Amino acid sequence: MPIVLNNWKFRECSEGNGDNSPWYPARSDTIGNQVHLDLLYNGLIPDPFIDDHEKNVQWVGRTNWEYCSVFQNSDCFRLLVIEGLDTFAKVYVNDQLVLESANSFRKYVLDIGACLNSSANILRIAFTSSLHEGRRLERIHGLSPCWNGETSRLHVRKPQYHYGWDWGPMLLTCGPWKPISLVSGTYVKDFFVRYSLNKDLTSVDLSIEVDLDLADNDKGTDLEVSIIDPNGQLVYVYEVSDIKMFNRLHYTIDMPHLWNPRGHGQQALYTFELKVNSLKLATRRAGFRKVQLVQDKDTIGRTFYFKINNKPIFVMGSNWIPAHSFTSILTCEDYRKWLQLAIDGNHNLVRVWGGGIYESDSFYSICDEQGILVWQDLMFACGMYPAYSEFVDNVKEELTDQLKRLRQYSSIVIIAGNNEDYQVAEANGFEFGIDKPYDKFPARLLYEEVFPEIVSRLTNDVPYIRSSPYSDALTKTRDTTIGDLHQWDVWHGNQEPYQNWDKLSGRFVSEFGMLSFPSLQTLDKAITKKEELYPESYLVEYHNKAGGSERRLATYVLENFALPSKFDLDHWQYITQVMQADCLSLAYRNWRRKWNNYECGGAVVWQLNDCWPATSWSIVDFHKTPKLAYYSIKRECAPIGIACRRNKVRIRDPEEPEDLSEQTPLHDFSNYKYSLDIWAFSNREQDNVSLSVSFYSSDTGELQSTITKSGIYLKNNEICNILNKHNSESLDGSTIVQAVLKNDKGEIIHRSSDWPQPIKHLNWKMYNEDLRLGYKVMQGKIKFSTNKPVKSVCISMRNMDMHVFSDNGIDLFPNDNQEVEIEGLEPDDSTIRIQHLK
Repeated sequence: MPIVLNNWKFRECSEGNGDNSPWYPARSDTIGNQVHLDLLYNGLIPDPFIDDHEKNVQWVGRTNWEYCSVFQNSDCFRLLVIEGLDTFAKVYVNDQLVLESANSFRKYVLDIGACLNSSANILRIAFTSSLHEGRRLERIHGLSPCWNGETSRLHVRKPQYHYGWDWGPMLLTCGPWKPISLVSGTYVKDFFVRYSLNKDLTSVDLSIEVDLDLADNDKGTDLEVSIIDPNGQLVYVYEVSDIKMFNRLHYTIDMPHLWNPRGHGQQALYTFELKVNSLKLATRRAGFRKVQLVQDKDTIGRTFYFKINNKPIFVMGSNWIPAHSFTSILTCEDYRKWLQLAIDGNHNLVRVWGGGIYESDSFYSICDEQGILVWQDLMFACGMYPAYSEFVDNVKEELTDQLKRLRQYSSIVIIAGNNEDYQVAEANGFEFGIDKPYDKFPARLLYEEVFPEIVSRLTNDVPYIRSSPYSDALTKTRDTTIGDLHQWDVWHGNQEPYQNWDKLSGRFVSEFGMLSFPSLQTLDKAITKKEELYPESYLVEYHNKAGGSERRLATYVLENFALPSKFDLDHWQYITQVMQADCLSLAYRNWRRKWNNYECGGAVVWQLNDCWPATSWSIVDFHKTPKLAYYSIKRECAPIGIACRRNKVRIRDPEEPEDLSEQTPLHDFSNYKYSLDIWAFSNREQDNVSLSVSFYSSDTGELQSTITKSGIYLKNNEICNILNKHNSESLDGSTIVQAVLKNDKGEIIHRSSDWPQPIKHLNWKMYNEDLRLGYKVMQGKIKFSTNKPVKSVCISMRNMDMHVFSDNGIDLFPNDNQEVEIEGLEPDDSTIRIQHLK
């Protein structure tokens, strides 16, 4: 079996130092080594996540480094397996050069038997600064435009976010960031279960591919592949005598168990075990599913939605960036906690964004187990990449290596060639129609010819698109009628009011977002100078890499909410999270409604997570503490639920010209009428549910009227319009609306509310004078009650990241006591604080 090397040491080896630099021990508790972590481990740099230390460690990325490991050859090793080197590296075994690498995403299997001594052997890896090497390549091949980071990154095949992004620091690390191991026996180069389901999914034909690097003592021996079903029952044992380097085995399974997305069936995984000469060498799991990306013509343009096993799936998900600037520190448990947050938040898809990394096997394995769909970008982002021959050859090998690793995962249902590269080209005036040459945008060769061929050849029919977003070769990248859409006209672009999400919809919205502050505890951990803990301080702003964000954040807050009673970090953090929660929940609410007729096939928020402690678009901060938006999205994405929206229609004066343009709000003296839409959604059939709608005065909080409707039937996987333009004498622009859905036993299934917009116009001081908001802290939960509607009730406590909340930021209403479950909560916890809008 492979022996993983973990006894590394490292040193600086820049010019002028020669061999005089001291060696330091590298960390041995991570899956690989990255120089910043090893420097931090030895106390040689400050923590770049704390205060403004990022700027004090920039010298690290401009320096050359060397790693070394000494090993004994007691097992007669013959192969060196390198999972990843970041980035420009020369590998020496006993001072013999065995590899020159220029790609963080490549895997290498090297025959080093002839280089080894019978006793001690020295493996040495010299890393050249990616910053300097990238600039050298740029001088040779030319400068191209990009967004985020410096332009030289386009020539360097390393994680692009290391150069700094609008949510993360510039930390140009290097090192053997993935495991490096030694092999003495037979090595499994590839073990892939290729399969084809028949049309009605009742039979699956298997073609099992086994590619081996055979040790001499295994040549001519037996190979055995066992197939085990999801229940642990042995299905078949395939035996081959006199095995070859490459073997292909065929088998058919009738009535197979199918792999389904979460909420749509079981995640059935078959196990395939490979033995050579009776020794188990590899195990693979495979889930059988049929994936279709449906892009049919319709009256709008073209649809864009997924069918899994012939069933249309509405996607509700989030974008995933690397969860740390130094990903070798992440464990399987870290990935499990992050993805459990996605699951608990009712997400069914994560998009692995193209400026990070091809994620770890742990990440994809958990997605397979839990039924989380994966949208996989290839690692190209926000730039016009080159296509000179050496670069093309390099990325061909990269993609081949990565797809051979990733193609086994059932959760991956789409591969996109890049993130926003066509938008960069478009922004710089370059056209990319089918009749346009590649010379102005050379990477089209990769996205339109090289990548689709490799994806088609290597995977189990995973759909490929050239870019995200991408419409087609004849239209712009921001077309809302075809393809996927990055909808940034809220926050970026036109900076539209977020109440306009309905008209900003696309066929599939793969990015949209809103900024907010992280938890106070996350900021407190990142900023040691406590006098800097106020909203506009230097260090608070330093931990926000989004240009112009202070102005934009203030605009969105002040357009919608009254100024906090105190402008301190506590109140400002709360109000930015309330604003983000309202903004993003409205997007999901409006776009999910468009699922009927596939007008919108999904919404994927930017972003789930952070790579360092920061103010950003994330809905869960760096320390895995959910923001209020996480919970508001969770409610909108519930398997069964309701949503409501009031409609505002201007009553036209008969004497007005028909083409009279709309007035600005301050000069609009028109009368308006209001109506209410309420709709339900369900992932399964639900019969005999009932609806109750209550209307409250925003002046007094008193109940004005109630309407009910019973005997409602919810169809599986459809939107049910319960009330359409319903008129009520109690409904106007200032009414507070609560809708409650109950099952046939009278139990509450889901709640929804609609508050006046903008909510800042409520007279909170007068409204809250006689408010009686009560709560009782109990074992594992808090129980709330109120005498009038309360907006965005937020629970905070010490060690927020150590507790799991069932909900937060909730709206409360009279005669509807709500409970929030909190794992580990003790009744005598004195650190609990309750905030609400006021």
